[in-house]
Amino acid sequence: MTDSILFDRDFLRKLEQFSILSKKLRKGAVRGEHRVIHRGMSTEFHDYRNYNSGDDLRYIDWNIYGRLEKLLIKIFSGEEDQSVHILLDTSLSMNDGNPAKMDYAKKIAGALAYIAVHSLDRVGITSFSDRMGEMYVPERRLSSLRTLFSYLEAIEADGSTEFNRALREYALKVKRPGTAVIISDLLDAKGYEEGLLSLIYRKFDVIVLQVLSEEELSPRLYGSYRLIDAESGEKLSISADKKFMDEYDTELASWFSSIELFCRKKRIDYIRSGNLVPIEDFLLRYLREGGMIG
Repeated sequence: MTDSILFDRDFLRKLEQFSILSKKLRKGAVRGEHRVIHRGMSTEFHDYRNYNSGDDLRYIDWNIYGRLEKLLIKIFSGEEDQSVHILLDTSLSMNDGNPAKMDYAKKIAGALAYIAVHSLDRVGITSFSDRMGEMYVPERRLSSLRTLFSYLEAIEADGSTEFNRALREYALKVKRPGTAVIISDLLDAKGYEEGLLSLIYRKFDVIVLQVLSEEELSPRLYGSYRLIDAESGEKLSISADKKFMDEYDTELASWFSSIELFCRKKRIDYIRSGNLVPIEDFLLRYLREGGMIG
């Protein structure tokens, strides 16, 4: 268990029963199985992890169960693991909302890191705005959680968005592809497609978690306003009447449809959430129903 201002201990305990499911696991393995011992590989004992529904009962340590009444699975050094790369958008637009999208996104990132490490997957977190920030390469030591949580707690939104350039840069630097989880509002006038494709070309499984504020999803505006872009400082005067708001809703729905279509064609997992959705519902309901954790 790792102390963090992001979560309380009870919530972290709930997360320990889950794992992040790669597409390979979803297609060919029983939910909960993470690793397969291949013939000729080392079977030297390495560590334990909590039992998950669907795990092979042969790998339960029954001696420990007899003493502690706790089901633990033996992990061997010759087993496969997956690398989970969490890419967190920290551009200035992520400061919008109450609570800020940035705070909501950091909680998602921290929870997924906790799930991955407790499943003995390798996990790393990297921030990005107009370029990649500090990179924490994936590792699977429980002790790494404290460093990752401290890093998340200290992150502040800053800079403009260069989504495509930042993700291309990450794809070129990483030596060991795996599952890439991008947490972002996707608010970049230059788009997001090229950045996601650069990860796919490097053989990443890609998950996109889009976080938007309630004000962006359902703005309550009436009258004259002067809007200021959080990143560029560009100003725009508007007159918000019913016609204007109807057009906004139409454009927003069209944008969402284009994201969904692109992700479906490229076999990218995509989930959208508002910042007012309870974080526990988002993680334990939406991600679970979407087959991304199990």
